[in-house]
Amino acid sequence: MLALLQGRAGEAVEQLELAIERERQLGRTYPAACLELNLAEALEAAGRTDASKEVRARAESVLEPLGCVNPF
Repeated sequence: MLALLQGRAGEAVEQLELAIERERQLGRTYPAACLELNLAEALEAAGRTDASKEVRARAESVLEPLGCVNPF
């Protein structure tokens, strides 16, 4: 998130993708979905709008059934 705040969207995407993969390896679906919301933001900042929409939809498919409005 620091990379994203500092305008390094590409680096933020890379780091968030690694973090999401690790959470998935650990079977931690909810934290992975929360991180995907951050990844969607980073992808948007990197100009990857279509990828951002896909990632956000994937996160929402986990969070919405839980009734989660504010994941953090």
